[in-house]
Amino acid sequence: MVSLIRHLHKPERLAVYIRIVILNCMGVTMTTLATSQELTIPPTDVPVAAALEVPDEMRLERSASWQLEQTGKPAAAPIAAQLSDQPDGKLVLCFVIPAGDAPRRFRLVRGDKLPEKAFRFEDVDDKQLRLLGDDGPVLAYNLGNIQAPDGGESLWRSCYLHPIHGLDGEVLTDDFPSDHRHHRGLFWTWARVLVGDQEHDLWALRGCDQRFDRVLHQDAGAVCATLGVTNRWFAGDTPIVRETVWVRAFRAGAVGRAIDVDLTLEAIDQIVSIAGREEKGYGGMTLRFGPREDTVITTSSGKLDADSLRKPFPWADLSARLRGREQVSGAALFDHPANPGYPNEWMLRHYGILDCTWPGVELYELKPGEPVRLRYRLWVHRGDVESGKVGAAHHAFVSALNVTMR
Repeated sequence: MVSLIRHLHKPERLAVYIRIVILNCMGVTMTTLATSQELTIPPTDVPVAAALEVPDEMRLERSASWQLEQTGKPAAAPIAAQLSDQPDGKLVLCFVIPAGDAPRRFRLVRGDKLPEKAFRFEDVDDKQLRLLGDDGPVLAYNLGNIQAPDGGESLWRSCYLHPIHGLDGEVLTDDFPSDHRHHRGLFWTWARVLVGDQEHDLWALRGCDQRFDRVLHQDAGAVCATLGVTNRWFAGDTPIVRETVWVRAFRAGAVGRAIDVDLTLEAIDQIVSIAGREEKGYGGMTLRFGPREDTVITTSSGKLDADSLRKPFPWADLSARLRGREQVSGAALFDHPANPGYPNEWMLRHYGILDCTWPGVELYELKPGEPVRLRYRLWVHRGDVESGKVGAAHHAFVSALNVTMR
């Protein structure tokens, strides 16, 4: 548990003390934060990227500088912390706690000045918003109607992430691939969309499409960059579902970068039922990779020797030599433990797709006034599943979910 206390007897230097204790419980790394005179971080293999909800009574100043100072080492560089927003409008404290081979102690203090930003957004044109980090391009959100490279007007698409870049600038994702031209970067669509007695296919873009509505939130800081948008699904010319998408990209470490996607779906005027394709179940949060060689897919249960369909896993990873590169890189998709159906079934294909298939073959009713929330983490990494520390990154992801503030 996390407790943050304002020391009102020192208003000129507000200090919030946290202690982090990493526990191993049934083989899963857990993180607990509690009120203390210090913050203690045991050894960790990967950084812990987190966005912690700030209680209303804390009243942390948004425009102030916040940082983690290492106690006992006054010469050590402070670690930046950043205030941002989340979909429900509440404030979150974002930070990336670095990996370390020995226990360290920190305290959260108010800094003297704001750190330099590590990210910036850039409008490519009226169809794409690009996120750049101080180490290169990170991703782009496509908000306009994207046409096929050959100029064809069929299968235009919108409201997805592409390109997503690896840590060395390589493009991980694909759009309009020749084998499945409806696939597009990181996208969230369903093969069965039922409205009344009509059935549509948002996955294959038949009779149904997503359209950008407006930007809800956009900020870029020293720790992370956040983009919040709202879109609508249309059946023909009729809006049927409202979706809110929150994307938060954290500062990269030596091995990987965490990118969180928070999706909320709500029917607008009448019940809309969604499901994956009959029998196969595919649809949902889907990552399509670009051209590559030496593809290896690994799940929490180990390396796959063949494609997999309708088997549940907490996470799945694809690593390969992308677009002719000599170096191996890849990305893993983590299913959030609070998602309905967790751990969900997957469609995993060596032609280049990771698809977490909630709700699978069973229809799920989206109802007006009853939003459903789906959350995922993308771990973009150098190397294969081992050198990219995917298992450790998933443990860090689960650990951060157990962090709260009160």
